[in-house]
Amino acid sequence: MAYVVVFAGEYDLANMGDLRRELSQLVLIRDLVLDMSAVIFIDSCFISELIRMQQARTEKKLSRVKLVSRRESAVRRVLEVTGMLSLFDVVDEYSNEGCDPAGSTVRYSNVWH
Repeated sequence: MAYVVVFAGEYDLANMGDLRRELSQLVLIRDLVLDMSAVIFIDSCFISELIRMQQARTEKKLSRVKLVSRRESAVRRVLEVTGMLSLFDVVDEYSNEGCDPAGSTVRYSNVWH
């Protein structure tokens, strides 16, 4: 059973505080999926917050976060250029294969603008 958070829109310095609060609430979730398929822009603030969250998870010996980002998207390109692909399990789409799809919790992030 996965906990899926769907992000959409743009993430930059303007919403960094909200993003930090949002991601800090997710640190202890065992099977975490961040679906960024509908994100159109991220900057270094977003990347920094993802790294901060993953470091906290690593300290607590939790698994890596699965990031969903389409291969051809601008967000995926930023993840590639910044070396983020090695910190996360990045996939083109999320499949709850082997699990009951109704068993996943889906939440929509309210941080974007």
